[in-house]
Amino acid sequence: MNRRLIITLLALALAIPLHWYLNTPSGGIPEPWHMPRWRWELGSLFTGLFTVVPGLAVGFVAGRHGLLLGAVVGYLGHMLGTPWSAILDPQQSNVPAALLSALLAPLGHAIISAAGGGAGQLLRSNTSLERTRER
Repeated sequence: MNRRLIITLLALALAIPLHWYLNTPSGGIPEPWHMPRWRWELGSLFTGLFTVVPGLAVGFVAGRHGLLLGAVVGYLGHMLGTPWSAILDPQQSNVPAALLSALLAPLGHAIISAAGGGAGQLLRSNTSLERTRER
């Protein structure tokens, strides 16, 4: 296999669980322990960072296709955190609408994470910094 493809797949395999871990409501902390107070206080800052960082990491590691890989990480990472047992419950009155909502909800995470992936790719390529140094 191509070395670049192996690196890309490895980056995806590491960034998708990282996205899920950082964006779960409990922060990936098991049930008996509570979330630290500082994390609740800085929640909006961390929510933004936690959505961008996995895409940034995969874009930086892969070096190519940062936007696409960042979007994949954001979408699949959010899909892992979706409570599928509650959505596919036959007792629910409108399962198709809940399923459609669960499939469309990760699009916001995909867009934000794609921006991170593009930023990671730009950091890796460093061409814009080289151009400014030449001037």
